[in-house]
Amino acid sequence: MSTKNQNRKDDKDDVTEPLSTEQQFQREHQQAVNKVLDETRDNIKKTTNEARKEIPRYTRIVNDYEIICYNLFSIFGKTILKSPKLGTLMKNIGNCLT
Repeated sequence: MSTKNQNRKDDKDDVTEPLSTEQQFQREHQQAVNKVLDETRDNIKKTTNEARKEIPRYTRIVNDYEIICYNLFSIFGKTILKSPKLGTLMKNIGNCLT
């Protein structure tokens, strides 16, 4: 059986006291922080999805660049091998190594 004092205490627990100015400020501040964090999370997700869509495009660009570089090095290599000065250069390198 509950006493009269316990009943009064229980009644006080049911009534919410108005928030103090500081508590209200803290609550609003926390809500603002949560909103900013949610927006940041959404922006990161959006940016990541957009970047993911661009991967095939960048892959093609890198592959094209690799092909261009391969072709240039091939041309340079053929040109250097045909150069008459290459024989002299190779002899000098060979002399240095022996």
